[in-house]
Amino acid sequence: MNIAVILILQLLIPGAGFAALGKLKIAIIYSVAATLLFICFSRTPYFFESTYWLAWWLFMSAIGTSTIYFCRNTLGLPDKMPLPTFGLFLIFSFAVAGGIYSFRQALLKVDLFIVPSDSMAPTLIPGDLIVVHLNSRLPDTQEIWVFVTPAGNAVKRVQRVDMHGIWVEGDNRRQSWDSRYFGYLSTTQFIGQASFIAINIKQLNRVFKPVN
Repeated sequence: MNIAVILILQLLIPGAGFAALGKLKIAIIYSVAATLLFICFSRTPYFFESTYWLAWWLFMSAIGTSTIYFCRNTLGLPDKMPLPTFGLFLIFSFAVAGGIYSFRQALLKVDLFIVPSDSMAPTLIPGDLIVVHLNSRLPDTQEIWVFVTPAGNAVKRVQRVDMHGIWVEGDNRRQSWDSRYFGYLSTTQFIGQASFIAINIKQLNRVFKPVN
């Protein structure tokens, strides 16, 4: 199999390159290590910024692709990629990934938000990575939206929309800091509507679950 194809697979999914080579034990070990590192990162407050998700992915991709490249003879891959070419391959791949991430709002009209608390439980729980659809329309009642507050971004359910503004509350009232404390929100504070859960590393059964 072409080394470039293997490297691209490894870039996209941690462990996929090793699996494609038939090195299933290595692929499993690598995937487990990546997951453990992911969990360790997720325990830090900084991980709730989506840029740290990108950093984790780039870090694991760099380790995996470098291992495959420098062990290519042992893995049975034809030696058809000089070191400078591999370096350019990594730089180009990371530049593309960084570009897509940086311009995701303009290109894809979506953003990512990690739920930091159980204020929206059981609809949303801590660790849910939700895909937020960016649009310019006004929020409607009972929809779940991400918005800006002085304390940072938050996600809540819209309860009512009237001349005073937009009133939001969390589904878990006892644990929610919402309009009952900070009042109405203006339309300019809303970022986008929560669409679906991309992943929750601790509860994989929530993957691709619609948010409603």
